[in-house]
Amino acid sequence: MRYAAIEKVGQIVIRQMEAPRVEVDKLLVRVTRAGVCAATELHFLRGETGNPYPVTSFNTCFGHEGTGIVEAVGPEAKGFEPGDRIAYVGPCYAEYALVDPALAVKLASELSFDDILAEPFA
Repeated sequence: MRYAAIEKVGQIVIRQMEAPRVEVDKLLVRVTRAGVCAATELHFLRGETGNPYPVTSFNTCFGHEGTGIVEAVGPEAKGFEPGDRIAYVGPCYAEYALVDPALAVKLASELSFDDILAEPFA
């Protein structure tokens, strides 16, 4: 799968890696939208890291405001099933993400992915 990483200050690159497999207590999500948060991603891209900016290393998938479709559910992940449309907090600048179910909410059928992306947990 492809994912975006900050290689160095001011430079975002697209990298390849094997798609993740669902973990026992996680959701495997096919990412549909990713938000840009000025409180974290933009500061990190400028080289401003540390508290209150939680991204602390280069060359990892970043982002934390996403939407997607649940592809698989770990056996200990409760409340979701494959096909659920969700908004979540977690890595989102990738084709797939492993998501903690406690940081995800199901989307109402009348909401589009575009409707919900603006600060889904605000």
